[in-house]
Amino acid sequence: MDDTTRYHGTLVSLEGPVDVLATQLRLLPTSPQIFILPQVQTYLEDGDPSERFDARNFIRRMHNAVAARNEVAYSFLKDSTPANKRLVFMNGSTPGAQAICIKTIAEHETDGDISHAELLFNDIVKHGAAGLEDDWFSRQKDGRHHIPEEDPIIPT
Repeated sequence: MDDTTRYHGTLVSLEGPVDVLATQLRLLPTSPQIFILPQVQTYLEDGDPSERFDARNFIRRMHNAVAARNEVAYSFLKDSTPANKRLVFMNGSTPGAQAICIKTIAEHETDGDISHAELLFNDIVKHGAAGLEDDWFSRQKDGRHHIPEEDPIIPT
């Protein structure tokens, strides 16, 4: 059974300096067939400022923001028809959201070391969205993850 939805419109993601993109997108003509979505940070839920920065939680929040923005875009496109196509412009893309995550990790966790921040990011996302829910550090901290006190291998 084919459960794919066909959209008769186009989704365009643009990357570049935020102010330049915002200016260019504002210059587009007003039309009920064109929808302009702001940068993904607009959809980012606020973190708890009283808590220490948590890279996994930030990436999860960014993932949710990207998903929410995509849902808005596809919701607009679903009403398009072959004769009445629609167009969505998005200020920023998924790779841009990944870059924001890496930059934020560098600011909070690696003293500005982008390479190290990228390694941390890749380690956190290596199991996809499901891996974002598996917070090993919190389980360890709360005692919900068994870590042996000694090496289980007994010397002979």
